[in-house]
Amino acid sequence: MIKGDDVVIESRSIARVKSEPLAILFSVAIGSIRSDANVEMHGTVIAEGDVLISSKVENYMKVAAEPWYGFKGFAFSVAVGILESDSTTLVSDSATIIGEGDLEVSAYTSDFTYVGALSDAGDKGKLAASVAIHIEHGDTTAT
Repeated sequence: MIKGDDVVIESRSIARVKSEPLAILFSVAIGSIRSDANVEMHGTVIAEGDVLISSKVENYMKVAAEPWYGFKGFAFSVAVGILESDSTTLVSDSATIIGEGDLEVSAYTSDFTYVGALSDAGDKGKLAASVAIHIEHGDTTAT
């Protein structure tokens, strides 16, 4: 049992990845984030004020591949960013919440991502090629 004036039950995850390698001719940048914030409420809460039950996920990803310069007219770059996150707030059927103020049950996810690949073979370049791939999956649930 939890008793209080204003009751806050919160889970929070903040993840950050930055990949910006230094390279000549061929640059490869890879970044990956896996983050979770989960709250499961099964008990009793008695509050004289507000009750807040929440999960929050914030993800910051910067993956940038860019060779400084090509070599003999060639330049290549590959950037891969993988982001997977879950923000889940669950108040079960067996939970009892007694409050004199507001009740808020929430889940929040915020993703700030940049995945980019640039190539410059120069003025007399023969071939400059770049590939950027960003794969993202996230679930945000409050019940």
